[in-house]
Parts: sequence; C-alpha cells; structure tokens
Amino acid sequence: MSSRPRSTKAQPAPRLAARLISLPTPAHLALVLVLTIAKYGIDRYPSIDLMRALANNWANPHTSMLLQPPDDYRLASPVAALLAALLHATSVRSFLGFHLLLALLAVASPFGLRRVRKSAELRSLVTLVLLGSAVPAVLFGWVGGYDAVTVAALSLAVLSDHRALSAAGWLFAALNNTPVALIAFAVVATHRFVVEKQRSITPLAINAGGLLSGIVLIQLLLRHWNVTTSRLSVYNDLYDFSRFTTSFFHFAPLIIIGSLGAGWLLLGSREVRSLPGGKTALAVAIGATLIIPFIALDETRVASQVGFALVLSVAAFAERALPTPTVHQVIHRMLPLSLLFVIPVVWDNQLIYAGWSNTRAVLSFVLLGS
Repeated sequence: MSSRPRSTKAQPAPRLAARLISLPTPAHLALVLVLTIAKYGIDRYPSIDLMRALANNWANPHTSMLLQPPDDYRLASPVAALLAALLHATSVRSFLGFHLLLALLAVASPFGLRRVRKSAELRSLVTLVLLGSAVPAVLFGWVGGYDAVTVAALSLAVLSDHRALSAAGWLFAALNNTPVALIAFAVVATHRFVVEKQRSITPLAINAGGLLSGIVLIQLLLRHWNVTTSRLSVYNDLYDFSRFTTSFFHFAPLIIIGSLGAGWLLLGSREVRSLPGGKTALAVAIGATLIIPFIALDETRVASQVGFALVLSVAAFAERALPTPTVHQVIHRMLPLSLLFVIPVVWDNQLIYAGWSNTRAVLSFVLLGS
C-alpha cells in the first residue's frame, strides 16, 4: 500500500494529542499498563484450579477429577496451561504469577510489532484502543485463564507486516480459542476483503490457512485427550436460551459499549467511514455485537476480543490511508474517552470487576507468597 497522503495545509495536533503522539514506545506501554490496572485492578480467573489441573496433568488430563466431563470442554483452550507446564510453573503461586506475566505480555504485544513501533500515529491509536477497551479488564480481571494467548495472537495476526507471522497469529488464536478466532477472522477478513478487493487476496488466503491449521491441530489434540464435551454441547445441554436473552436485555448498553469501547469512536468517525471498507467495518461490528450475546454467555469477554481485532485492523489501515493531520484529529477525539472509560465485564447476567482490594491480594501472593 502507498504511504499515507499528506495535507498541504497541515495543522498541528492539539496539545494533549501531540504529547501522546510524541511519546516513545516504552512510554506508551507504561501508560497503558498503569492506567488499565488502575482502572480495573487484578483478580484471579474463577476457574483457575481447572486450568492448573491441566498444567499438572497435561499428558492425560482426565486423570484429574476437575477435568471430567462436562468440564473437559475447557481443554479446548490449552496453550497457556501447556506453557506453564513446560516452564514448570504449576504450583499455585507460580501458576498465578506466570499468568499475570502473560497478561502483561498480551497488553504489550502490539507494541512489540515493527509496524506499531515505526509509526507514532498507529502507536497512539493502539494505545487509545487498549485504554478504552474491555480487553485489559478481561485480561487482568481473570488472571489464570487463557485469554492472554488469544489477545496476543490476534495482535500478531492483525498488525504484523509479515505474512507468515500473521498466519501464525491466526493459527495460535484458533489453537487457543477456536470460536473467538473464527468470529474475529470473519469480521477482519470482511474488512480486509473490501479494502484489498482490487489487489491480491493472497494474504487473506494465507491467513485462512493459518486459521484452519490451528483448528485442525486443536481437534487432533482433543481427540488424543479423548475429550467428549464441546462448548456448543455445554450450551445446548446445560443452559436454556432464556439465560442468554435475560443477560443481554438486562445489560445491553454495557455489552454493546464494551464490545469496542472507544473503538466505536474510531469506526464511527466520518473520516474512517469515508475510507474503503469503513462502512463495512462499522456494519460488521454492529452485527457481531448483536449476535455474540446470543451464542456466548461470557458476552464482554468474547465481543471485546473480536472487536479488538477489528478495531486494530481499521486503525492500521486508517493510519496509512488518511492524511497525518486527520489522524491527529481522530486521536484527539478518542483521547478523553479512552483515558476515562471504565467498562465492567458482563458475564452470564453478572458484572465482573476486579477492584483494588483484589489487586493487593493477588500481588501480595505472587510477589511475597502471603
């Protein structure tokens, strides 16, 4: 793609936005980590014992009483637990500490990519997307789960300039959480197809190959482990559909806002909507936000990760396609909301918020063992 067009009458960015844009990559990462932890706090994943049981019994998970059917469906998201097993981080303290590190690395993952490091504007957009997203709330509110691997993989898949790395991102996303990866690929590919329709679709085909490879690998692993329960069968057998509708209609505003957070400002901006694929991205975002709550009880968790992938895709394209001063104006408009936005996580008709008191307990246990 050609470089971003330049305005002949460039206006300086508003002061606060200019300050953000001028920050180096480490400062952006520090800003995101400090503010998101201050907003949401840190807490344990409710089912952390089941994931630790996988790490301790990875060769034959069914030897653990915690992973008997129907709870063996959790084996479909094994990457983080297998990494913990590989590193012998399987005690209660080391498992939690390792997963806290994974959550930090997942937030940092976009900033490690060359495309983000090279562009001050894209770096600023990524910062605002994270600050105004429910993704950090999910990552830090459920330390010990498997979402960190999915978020890092989606960041790699969407933002990498290297085709093989992008395909690897989709592979690991599918290997770790196939439903989220499939929906995220569908919305991102729809946007990319409209953008790239007059050029080669080879990158999309390569990414699809990575996605399918991840699906095949996880199915082979589940067959090896003799897993008999799927997420779909759990929903069909254990949950009545009214459980989905009750949760959605009770928390609809929070679910809809939390799916993209401040990303709604980016996708809804006149400048981005005027770009190729802009209106399409907004349409698929709305569609996914309204569909996901009726197929997943962890509404914010799934919708925010899908929305995160789509918003990153749009941000990366907008940064290249729009004049620099226009990108600065978009950053300026997103900045206040991203800094102040706090998004509670909706899960099965409940609000999840880690809070500061839980943060102290987790950090004290991980760092001091008390």
